[in-house]
Amino acid sequence: MNYLFKLLFVTLIALPLGVNAQCDIPLPNDLNTGSNMTILMTGSFFSQAPILNDDAYLVVLSSDGEVVGDNTVNGSTSSVAAWGDDSSTPEKDGLSSGEVFSLQLVNGIDLYNISNAIFQTGSFTFTINATAVLVSAEFNICLPNIEGCTDPDAFNFDIEANIDNGTCIAKIFGCMDLVAFNYDENANTNDESCIAVIDGC
Repeated sequence: MNYLFKLLFVTLIALPLGVNAQCDIPLPNDLNTGSNMTILMTGSFFSQAPILNDDAYLVVLSSDGEVVGDNTVNGSTSSVAAWGDDSSTPEKDGLSSGEVFSLQLVNGIDLYNISNAIFQTGSFTFTINATAVLVSAEFNICLPNIEGCTDPDAFNFDIEANIDNGTCIAKIFGCMDLVAFNYDENANTNDESCIAVIDGC
């Protein structure tokens, strides 16, 4: 039931936002292949985490981005199982021995990549039946790619853009008042140079 709630929540909240692919919210998998590695996170690990929502959870990602473990977290000592591949099935459904994996935190509609991890024991390398103790890490919020003009001096600078798409338009200063004597039809930025029309002989 808890899994269905998470699935419904993420689908209804995250998808309408049009989140770019690299920041898609990974869904819980509730995987159990019969062999796993345990990642234990101490309270100090969460000291650099954002304030956690009640439904926050961690996911373990394989080297090809598949969810191979998940568990809810509450900011105190917690653990998550990283599941190994079930060799009795033809498809790859878990981590291979020696495969490097990663962690992400899903906190409401925000996704955090976990990096610069410090372990008391173990690492992000899968070993069956091993336990890795994670004591510290950085939580970096995932930002979707937003294309636009990133040149602050351009006419159409987009403050939200983080990838320049080559659409920047140079500012052309001039008078933009249609009834002014010196109206410049090519101008896109008013330079306060307009001169009023004065009728006379």
